[in-house]
Amino acid sequence: MSIFGICAAGIAVCLAAQLLRESGGFRNAVIIFASAAIFIRISEPLIDIITQLRELSEGSGISDDELGILIRAVAICLISRLACDHCLDSGEQALSSQIDLAARAALVLNALPLLRRIIEIIKELLA
Repeated sequence: MSIFGICAAGIAVCLAAQLLRESGGFRNAVIIFASAAIFIRISEPLIDIITQLRELSEGSGISDDELGILIRAVAICLISRLACDHCLDSGEQALSSQIDLAARAALVLNALPLLRRIIEIIKELLA
């Protein structure tokens, strides 16, 4: 699906959501289903991006572990943004804030191995 198709699907869902304004639960279900369908559809190009990142990392000296950290960080950002947007659309600002906070904590936890590696490099340079 091209970006045109994705945008057209998004517009169609927005129109459906406006028509279903009175039926809140059904409206949210339609929006979540459509968002999940679009996210699944764009996962194929994401696999191509990951493959190309692997190829680039092989020539640059970046380890698979470090590349994995980068890919996990991008996934955390994408998924948490999607969840936060749905919470905000549903009127749940506090829940959106909590998801955002949890995503930031997950990013820090994900980056700890890189921080350890940087500290090791600094120790080696100072020794």
